[in-house]
Amino acid sequence: MTTIRHLLICLSVVALWSCTKNRFDVDVSNVQVNLKINRLDMAVAQLKYDTSDAKIPQILKPFGDFAELYNTQIIKVGSMYNADYPRNLRMFLSYELFNDITEAIQKTFGKNKLSFESDLTLAFKHYKYYFPKKTIPNLYTFNGGFNQSIVIDSAIIGIGLDKYLGTKNVLYEKLEMEQFKKNVMYPEKLTSDCMFALAESEFPFSFANQNLLSSMLDEGRKMYFTKAMTPQIADTILWGFTGKQMTFCIENERQMWDYLVDNKLLFNNEYMTIKRFTGEGPFTTAFSKDSPAKAAVWIGYQIVLSYMNHHSNVSLPELMTENDYQRIMNKSKYNP
Repeated sequence: MTTIRHLLICLSVVALWSCTKNRFDVDVSNVQVNLKINRLDMAVAQLKYDTSDAKIPQILKPFGDFAELYNTQIIKVGSMYNADYPRNLRMFLSYELFNDITEAIQKTFGKNKLSFESDLTLAFKHYKYYFPKKTIPNLYTFNGGFNQSIVIDSAIIGIGLDKYLGTKNVLYEKLEMEQFKKNVMYPEKLTSDCMFALAESEFPFSFANQNLLSSMLDEGRKMYFTKAMTPQIADTILWGFTGKQMTFCIENERQMWDYLVDNKLLFNNEYMTIKRFTGEGPFTTAFSKDSPAKAAVWIGYQIVLSYMNHHSNVSLPELMTENDYQRIMNKSKYNP
């Protein structure tokens, strides 16, 4: 009897593991996505060597509204329709590292077909699978002088290629960037960052009852969305964790959860407390220097994962529009 019972327990564990593993394993082979990536970075690089101000509108016209967004919000040289725009743009193009950045972008990603295009196409196939009525955003790449990574505005996604040149790129060394920032500045991180940004844009956080727990669950939910869009990407890349940091989370999940509960932090609504556990940084100070930043978000993801595993009838669109975070928590049966 003991042997049979042990076998049944093992089979139950395997079944649950299989369910978890296969939740993101969907067939998108018949999903049609015609992805076009518009290379604004190359057009702007061309302007470096074209001294005619009159040609600027002609070269940037194909990039439509994003060219204006790029000028006003990313490199902040003002509107293309201002009289002093050509002079301001020339000043940006004379930035001492501009040529080095352009060269690094082309060396890392290529001049024609971009190295990440197949991963991004696959991600948007998953997006159309789950959200068939949604429109694929117009995609643009840019050189922002290290200002922004991903920019989303309405039906536009802008990708700052200069923020994904590789963790050991000499330009990042010259700028003396903090190590934890450089750790996620590599090409393979780009696709998951795009999909996370898409989740933020499409499913904004409801601030009505913001506290640490709701923030953890909202961020965790967006990570679940990102995982569903990019199931082929390793979790260390998805999260931007090192292998050691991921191991820390797995081995210390219970201790981290107990810390939050015992210190009555879950319903704390102070901005700095929420940021301390869910914001960027080298590590989560309350846990350990071996922990990653956003370790509490990883716990939020585990809660969402538990919720979805226990409610197979809940679709991804339903999850992403559920704003009752306490309901997700209560029905998750989370028990690390």
